[in-house]
Amino acid sequence: MAEGELFSIATLIWDYASKGKEIDKDYVERIVEIVKNARNLQKLIQHVHFTDREDTLERLASYEAAWKMLHVNLNKMKTEETLPFSKTNSDFENKRMGYYLENTKDLLHALEHVSQYKKCLEKEEGMETKILNLSYHQLFNKWERFREKHNTSTVLVEVTKLYSMHHIAIHNANRSIAPFERLAEIKAIEFEENLANVLDLPFLIDYTSFKKLEMSYLAHYYYNAPTIYYLNQHGIYKRAEKILEEGQTLEFEDRLTLGLSITKEEQSSAKKELIKMRSRLEKRN
Repeated sequence: MAEGELFSIATLIWDYASKGKEIDKDYVERIVEIVKNARNLQKLIQHVHFTDREDTLERLASYEAAWKMLHVNLNKMKTEETLPFSKTNSDFENKRMGYYLENTKDLLHALEHVSQYKKCLEKEEGMETKILNLSYHQLFNKWERFREKHNTSTVLVEVTKLYSMHHIAIHNANRSIAPFERLAEIKAIEFEENLANVLDLPFLIDYTSFKKLEMSYLAHYYYNAPTIYYLNQHGIYKRAEKILEEGQTLEFEDRLTLGLSITKEEQSSAKKELIKMRSRLEKRN
């Protein structure tokens, strides 16, 4: 992430927090503009659509590549971050700032999908883009087949949303371990952690670090390496073998981030670190 992007968003959060303002449309639009300009996403986000329909979105925000549109439902906004280690009223400040950080994180998750799409379109080099191309393969194929079949249909505009990149992912049984979802969440939490650092929020720094390791990294290793499992489930593991083998030369944290194989020793070491982090958080109360 660009330093300017991080400090601009931190400044916006501080401005809203100092005035006790709730997150609103203006806040969302300013976040989108900051990220668009920092990541050169202007051509990929041409509209921000606000909706209050409960059945429209599963979460606060989603990206629809087919229409170059970001959908936002402020009704899905968390009114207070759930901080499992906050047990007293003295944690009000953490909960209040957690409200801004967590909702901003959900916006950044959706915007990360735009960045992923850009990487795929521009055919960037690197293991992350190779994995994204493979994991999006099924979604692109489904969309293309549907568009070809209904190319002359008058209902195409209405049903496109269901078959767009985001909504195919939502209805995919393996959505939680899909590489594009894991990576979007990991990077959004990393941004959240950096925001906590810039805003000098010690508890939230530790909490987001813990959340990243537990929820984004290790939580998806219950079957196998999640990326390998996902690709295997979609019948494209053989095509991915060369890329995955290449990935095994990466450092531990990179493999963990990308959902590639880690050793039992590495997993055990990471779990021990989680226990230490949990203990530090619990001792704060």
